Amino acid sequence: MARIRVPEFGDDYGFVVVEGVERDDLRKGPGHYPGSAMPGEVGNFVLSGHRTTYSAPFNDLGELERGDEILIDTRDEQYVYEVTGRDIVEPSAVEVTAPVPYHPGKKPSDRLITLTTCHPKYSDAERMIVFGRLTAAKPRVSSK
Repeated sequence: MARIRVPEFGDDYGFVVVEGVERDDLRKGPGHYPGSAMPGEVGNFVLSGHRTTYSAPFNDLGELERGDEILIDTRDEQYVYEVTGRDIVEPSAVEVTAPVPYHPGKKPSDRLITLTTCHPKYSDAERMIVFGRLTAAKPRVSSK
């Protein structure tokens, strides 16, 4: 459905985003939460990924700082999100995936991204959450 790139992680960092967050989905790469916004849409585009297994796409998520970019490439567009914050929550804190994080039922007006992974490394006791806001959308250049 898309590709995620994080310039802060180097030129070699990039993973295909799959639809779904079940065990088999996340073995293939970061997964898009079904029902959450699509890239660039108003609402919350939510991705989950492993931190230490299955290519560990979100291994370095804890290194992201406010202002770092998260790039989401679709077939036709590149969406540039800027990191706005990070939180550590209980695994049951599903409200972070709401269209307006922490405010289930509130109507969204922003274009957001939320990345979720296990915390600390090698444990599923908690979840690390990285939040971001869309800052740009650019047409992708064809390589024909």
